Amino acid sequence: MNENNMMHTKPIFNNNDNTEELRQNIRIAALKLLYHNGYNAVTLKNISEVVHLELSDISELYSSPVEILTDVIQWAIKFGDTLGSELESIADPHAKIEKYIILHFAFLDSNPEMATLLLADESISGSRRIQSKLRQLRSHRIGLLKSILEAGKNDSRWVSDDAEQMTLLILGYMRMKIASWKQSNKQDSLYVYGKIAARFILEILASKTKNN
Repeated sequence: MNENNMMHTKPIFNNNDNTEELRQNIRIAALKLLYHNGYNAVTLKNISEVVHLELSDISELYSSPVEILTDVIQWAIKFGDTLGSELESIADPHAKIEKYIILHFAFLDSNPEMATLLLADESISGSRRIQSKLRQLRSHRIGLLKSILEAGKNDSRWVSDDAEQMTLLILGYMRMKIASWKQSNKQDSLYVYGKIAARFILEILASKTKNN
């Protein structure tokens, strides 16, 4: 993987902050259970077995699986915040969209279980709290990409299509590529899929350039 196109995709913790490191281990365990076994498998008991902790130790940090999964989704939202900050230094909308797509796939390449949040929202619909947090995540992703598309439209980089519709089309295509990767038994890295997705989206936008 090209390190120049990568950002830190794993949270960085203070070595002395054992509690936060433990929380992260619990979040990852919950994601793995969700990814491989579905929502109903995400129980405190199953998580305790994955992380080799007593139930009481986990209960001191989280009151329920819902609280853990809500924290997991917040982790994804924080990635979006980091991504947004990284993109601010890029002026060219084409380059910004390319990096937006590639870094999404790079993040999932390092955290593959996180793909569950993009592919199977309906499978974790057992909690209104989780659904609300998922809507916040989707809104965050849509808002960032839409702002990039609108900036390109205002700079006359491409024709004035409906930015929101184009946003949903791009995110839908990214979701499709992630699903394709999962069904392929992960024969290639998600980063490779991200490069392909970015190239395809840029080709579409190139066809909409006013100068063409």
